[in-house]
Amino acid sequence: MLQPYDQCVNDADQAALEGLASDGQSGIAVLGGLTGGCTQNECADQIGAALGGDDGRNALRDCIASCMSDQTGVSVACTSCYGSIAACSVGLCLAPCAADAGSQECIDCALENCIDVDACTGL
Repeated sequence: MLQPYDQCVNDADQAALEGLASDGQSGIAVLGGLTGGCTQNECADQIGAALGGDDGRNALRDCIASCMSDQTGVSVACTSCYGSIAACSVGLCLAPCAADAGSQECIDCALENCIDVDACTGL
């Protein structure tokens, strides 16, 4: 998988992220917090396909990215970073991440098999 870089480092996304910031949370933290809701709600019908291979993971990534972009005004290029890590985690790291998404086993699986979301966003 080709690692994208600095997808959120542009004036429009920076302005949108600033607008999301509230209650001591940065805009990027607020944006990241939307990933699970989009995955489990708007994109739940794509989860099964993500288990089947690259095409399914790409469809889930695109769904999550669109959902997040629609809710925030942040570009799809930027939100695709979150969609990619979520879809990859579902498709390749389901067992450790379903039990505990914050577990070291889940994190290690994602680091080994998925994109680096910080490098992707550039933030």
